Amino acid sequence: RQLLTESLALSLFAGALGVGLAFVGIRALVGAAPPGIPRIGDTNVDLSVLGFALAVSVVAAVLSGLVPALRAARRDIESTLRDGRIASAARKGPDRTRTGLVVAEVALAFTLLVGAGLLIRSVHNLGRQPLGFEPRGVITARVTLPAAGYGTPDQLIETFRRIPRLLRERPGVRSAAVTSQAPLGPGGNGLLPEGRPDEPENRVFARLRIVTPNYFETMGIPLVRGRGFRESDVRGAARVMVVSEELARRAWPGVDPIGKRIICCEGSPDDPRWKTVIGVAGDVRSGGAAASLRPEFYLPIRQVPADAWNWIDRTMTVVARAANNPGALAGTFRDVLNEVDPTLPVYRARTMQQELRSSLAANRFQMTLLALLGVTGLVLAALGIYGVISYFVNLRTPEIGLRMALGATGLDVMSLLTRQGLTPVLAGLVIGLALALAATRLLSGLLFGVATADPITYAAVAIVFVVTATLAILFPARRAARIDPTRALEAK
Repeated sequence: RQLLTESLALSLFAGALGVGLAFVGIRALVGAAPPGIPRIGDTNVDLSVLGFALAVSVVAAVLSGLVPALRAARRDIESTLRDGRIASAARKGPDRTRTGLVVAEVALAFTLLVGAGLLIRSVHNLGRQPLGFEPRGVITARVTLPAAGYGTPDQLIETFRRIPRLLRERPGVRSAAVTSQAPLGPGGNGLLPEGRPDEPENRVFARLRIVTPNYFETMGIPLVRGRGFRESDVRGAARVMVVSEELARRAWPGVDPIGKRIICCEGSPDDPRWKTVIGVAGDVRSGGAAASLRPEFYLPIRQVPADAWNWIDRTMTVVARAANNPGALAGTFRDVLNEVDPTLPVYRARTMQQELRSSLAANRFQMTLLALLGVTGLVLAALGIYGVISYFVNLRTPEIGLRMALGATGLDVMSLLTRQGLTPVLAGLVIGLALALAATRLLSGLLFGVATADPITYAAVAIVFVVTATLAILFPARRAARIDPTRALEAK
């Protein structure tokens, strides 16, 4: 009864402490969560959570206290007094239970840390993934021109051309441009290269961007072949387009695309919507670092069809490359728009680096959650190892004293305890390895540039566990090495 009471008291206290930490942790979790996670704001500690915590505390108390209580109840006082603390041989059952719990802790914590390590490597790879443009030094902002005052396509075009022109005149701005950044549909535009029958299977789907001539320079997108747009690419002149390398590979595999013609945005072969390819731009990962390459094509803003302004909602993105700090140009954006039209608002004025961090926010959040769970498991495993070795030291104090009286050194004692302590750790790592190989398959959709069986991650986590376990063992082992043999033998 006493053992059960002690176990219940400890479990309830730990449960109450855990609930308090949960209150604080959930607030931090919700505050750190990136936008877009469904119902993250509804996460809280309610009555169901409190009931679950109470139930787990009671179950933990019963499991941890019932077995020792039953075992203690079966031992008679005479044998207990006669055996004393040196009767370790008779305690193999309890020792196996404690060792088994350590093995389980290590295996589960190893699995969690491997998952966290894989996500950490994945986020690192995403941060180093070439995007096809140079994001450093670039700031963007969205601008919408209202129908009142900007009723014709010419008014829209001239206003959007004027904004980057005024920006380039301001100090601290190296270049500026505008772009639509909007595809014609969820699947992209169906482009028909010249010479192919007008059948659905012959069309190449690509994302459209309407841009001003300085766009490629401003974004740092290389032109690998041909030329970019000029101010002379106006309505009435030859209709031109720039295609991405991916689009060129799909539309004209193995052939130089310069001078080739393609039809886009619907139309017929007799329609002036046939465009001539004048340049090939480097591929851009528009969907983010983890996105696959998609075909893209660019049209000059002064050749945009009149109906195009309907599907881009009269909205364009202004991009500017700063000479120094791009964040300082947010005020410059507002000043320029105020000069163009005081009624025009600027929204989503953000540096491209901020946009990239936002695109990786969900990956970082997942990584952080799993890392916290893994570190928690590692700490619990270390405490378990420390507790078991400390218990063994207290239990085997007379035996240790006898060994030292017979000539064993403190180093011998530390080596003995270290070997005994690392044995369940190594067993847990073996089990954790098999468990991690199976469990990390669930993470395959979240990983980038790293395999679920990445040997570097597994080796690094194993080293962390061995080092942590060794440190947890050394504290009680050093205490055992300082035992006075005389007093230890008297303790028998």
